[in-house]
Amino acid sequence: MMMHQQAPIEEIITDQSTLIEALEVMKEYKFWSDSTLEGYQSDAQCFENFLCDRGLDPTLQNGRLDYVQKWIKEQKDGGVSASTMKRRTTALSSLFSFYRDLGIVGKNPFKVITLPVGQAGHHSPILTLDQLREVYQYAEGLQKEGHPAAMTIKALIFTGLRNEALSSLTVKSIHVDKKWLKYERAYINSKNKVQIIPLPPKLLSELQAHIHMHHLQADDLLLLD
Repeated sequence: MMMHQQAPIEEIITDQSTLIEALEVMKEYKFWSDSTLEGYQSDAQCFENFLCDRGLDPTLQNGRLDYVQKWIKEQKDGGVSASTMKRRTTALSSLFSFYRDLGIVGKNPFKVITLPVGQAGHHSPILTLDQLREVYQYAEGLQKEGHPAAMTIKALIFTGLRNEALSSLTVKSIHVDKKWLKYERAYINSKNKVQIIPLPPKLLSELQAHIHMHHLQADDLLLLD
């Protein structure tokens, strides 16, 4: 009895495929919950609508930096919150990173885009213990789905580093023998800022598993898209 063999993803999706088509195929390779998938579909549809409104095909090929920049500006002018824009951009960045790694698209414009910051004078509220616990549980759920953002959220919770610092960490920032994370930043005046942050055993173990699972080398960025 012959078994039906599914065609390779590279034969199903091309740069002429729509974002929703690409997302539907991508989901077969992800352990997403229904709510995560629905969120990604909504965010992809938002960008597709933007392209269609301008007479453009909503394809991977039209995920161009200039179009993405105009999409971000339209959202900002329309009063969309910075957090919503960030969520949408993150979702589409995951989509384009997936197909970039497969060689189907050449670039991921959503990764390099600069988002407008929130209104000046307003800061993120300090989370209560219960709220922090909810964020951690959310990260645990993402981790079970194999989503790389899980480790970013956990690193944020336990290190207190800001996004700029987290995004610059490399594998060699983790010192397993000393059970700490070393963050070092060079400034223009040649002075260095060094932070030594002890890591809880569970987080250290999960970071080691994360490094092993993604086959990361010493100079690779520690936290993925």
